[in-house]
Amino acid sequence: MKLHTSMKKRLIALALVAPLLVSCSSKKDSAYHEEWVKDTNGFDILMGQFANNIENLWGYNEVLIAGPKDYVKYTDQYQTRSHNQL
Repeated sequence: MKLHTSMKKRLIALALVAPLLVSCSSKKDSAYHEEWVKDTNGFDILMGQFANNIENLWGYNEVLIAGPKDYVKYTDQYQTRSHNQL
């Protein structure tokens, strides 16, 4: 049986893609995923409480929370702070 060039290209592409599709399983370990979600949710709650405490001390417009390029250090029971932008 003689294959056309386009059919050969399709078979080669299928031969290259098939192992990748088989190796990328959709089954995931949900136990770790649930723990990560709980940890992330707990962290979000703590950050919300922290922001609320800072808002109560410094005012709504003065809330500063550290980020990837911001460093905020609170001292003296959050009465003093230092803010550095990296």
